[in-house]
Amino acid sequence: MGLSKKRGQKRAPKKTVVATTCSAVNREIPSEVYRMLQEIGGVELKLIMEKPLTIIDLNRGLGRLSFPFGNLFSDFLRPEEQEHLENRRDVPVIVIEPSLEVSSLTLKSWKMSKGLVHVVIGGWNRVT
Repeated sequence: MGLSKKRGQKRAPKKTVVATTCSAVNREIPSEVYRMLQEIGGVELKLIMEKPLTIIDLNRGLGRLSFPFGNLFSDFLRPEEQEHLENRRDVPVIVIEPSLEVSSLTLKSWKMSKGLVHVVIGGWNRVT
């Protein structure tokens, strides 16, 4: 995936992040997305956040999707992934797009003026 691995540093396992249009009331993953997740070996499937895409999310110059902590439905990171982010290391993620295409992106944790925010970068513009 293009991430370099330093000597003695473990790489975080791949994690599946689902971006979909499922209803906040229903909270079920659409069957076609669920089927794709199974095909690519997705585990621990859960809806982590719903939010309308903002101008900032769609800004091609910024190239990121933010996950403000206040908008998350649940803690979705495994302990080793959380440790990677706390140590300012990237966590590779797989995103299933609304078109059902699969993209490999990067999850980071950034300190912003409003607190910590998870962001997906490294190809987000291709998804939008």
